[in-house]
Amino acid sequence: MKKNIYKVIAIFLVLFTASCTKDWLEIPEEGLIPKEDFYKTNEDNLQALAAIYDMIQVANAQDWSSIYHIKTVLSDEARAGGSDDGDQPEYHEFDDFKFTPNNTKIKDIWERLYYAVFRANVVIENVGEAPNSDVVKAEAYALRAYLYFELVNLFDEVPLVLKELLPAEYSMEVSTNEVIYAQIEADLKMAITGLPEKGDQDPWRVAKGFANAMMGKALIFQNKHAAAIPYLETVSGYSLANDFSEVLKKSTEYGDESLFEIGYVNSEGWNWSNFNIWDRGREQENNIHWILCGPREGFFNDSDTTYVAGKRPGIIMPMFQGWGALPPTLKMYNSFDPADPRRLATLLSNDELAAPEYNVSLRARQVIDGELENIPTGSFQHEGAGVLRLKYGTWKDEGGLGNSDEPGLNMGTNLRIMRYAEVLLLKAEAYVIAGGDAASAIQELHDRAGILDVVADVDMEMIEKERIAELSYEGHRFYDLIRWGKGSELSRDGTTFSEKYSKLPIPQSELDANSKLIQNKYWR
Repeated sequence: MKKNIYKVIAIFLVLFTASCTKDWLEIPEEGLIPKEDFYKTNEDNLQALAAIYDMIQVANAQDWSSIYHIKTVLSDEARAGGSDDGDQPEYHEFDDFKFTPNNTKIKDIWERLYYAVFRANVVIENVGEAPNSDVVKAEAYALRAYLYFELVNLFDEVPLVLKELLPAEYSMEVSTNEVIYAQIEADLKMAITGLPEKGDQDPWRVAKGFANAMMGKALIFQNKHAAAIPYLETVSGYSLANDFSEVLKKSTEYGDESLFEIGYVNSEGWNWSNFNIWDRGREQENNIHWILCGPREGFFNDSDTTYVAGKRPGIIMPMFQGWGALPPTLKMYNSFDPADPRRLATLLSNDELAAPEYNVSLRARQVIDGELENIPTGSFQHEGAGVLRLKYGTWKDEGGLGNSDEPGLNMGTNLRIMRYAEVLLLKAEAYVIAGGDAASAIQELHDRAGILDVVADVDMEMIEKERIAELSYEGHRFYDLIRWGKGSELSRDGTTFSEKYSKLPIPQSELDANSKLIQNKYWR
């Protein structure tokens, strides 16, 4: 099964309607399957399982709401960008630390994470007859653990829902962090017991290695570094891709380095005539946020306009222009060791982009004497620092390629949730704190990057630098700074970070709907 496995039938609508309809209203609906007739075959189970992945896909890509996008703009890696502060203003609220419980993007991701939890609960409660039931249930446990890891790190204490709820049970109190993490650990133990190794699992599905790595990560986030080491050491069957610059591209999708990634496709054939993200967002299966974050039109020009043999060279960099969200910060560019080859595969400055192999300028062309100037000397885009992000870039060969496609509306780049490089970094961090050989894990990353040194002493300062070099722009940085007690580093451009912004507030709509729910301690 390929990435479009996430297109599933409306199983969960069936579950609701089957339980709520009065006898005298029961009218057979074509295409719907009663709950009691489902979960009988391997294919039934896979469809139900794929629905969990589907909602994680939605949580990162539907309309303009994305967990990945929110975590990145909250970090010091990027600004909100766009055309001005009125372009996606709720993302600017995150950027400026002015968001509130009424921010609709917070509401969206809360709902979508809990939709995914619901689907995981349905699978855990209902599979059982088919030959693949044990593996599918173990997989649902792993995914539920991941979902609660996101919830507790985004929102702090949240309701812990572990079954399909009756209407009378919809109002729930929050559980403590300790209780939530205990459940995450319990779910992962179930997953570790039941999941196969990577080589014995479909590549789009998580395997035992992810469950072990996720357990190690959850323990480290609780400062239980010694307890994390056995789980991280158990992760096997994975290796680093040969080329760091390819780790987030199509060539390495579901490859040896991937523990968990969410698939998107570039084959839907969307264009400006048939594309409607608001009404049909769930159908689209591509990630609109990739083109949203592409270099902004008007600020992605050819740099050297010298004519050669009567032809202007034009832009060589094979990227689509986009709408300029998440422009990288100069701070992140300067956080790299200039000699680290990973920086050149992550970020390029305007001066570097002027090289003939790119021929790009991030400056606007000014109008001089009524004519656009040849060599751009104008400003950078709104909140831009003259830096281009290559990771999750709008690469032309990852967009739709059909004759009638609008390629940027068909970006198929997968979102990597966890890759083996993170396992090595978690292992090194655990050894730094608890004692052990941290150097060998860092050495493995340096060898892949082509850094010709021998790693000796490793401390937390090196771990932080390595996580920037290896994992920046992959959705980790905000959580890292918060868990390390370094939230103050998120202050920028006159905006001061305070502890309140360590977590998102529980959405006001949820507080209004749930009489037992109280706001988290950061926002009371």
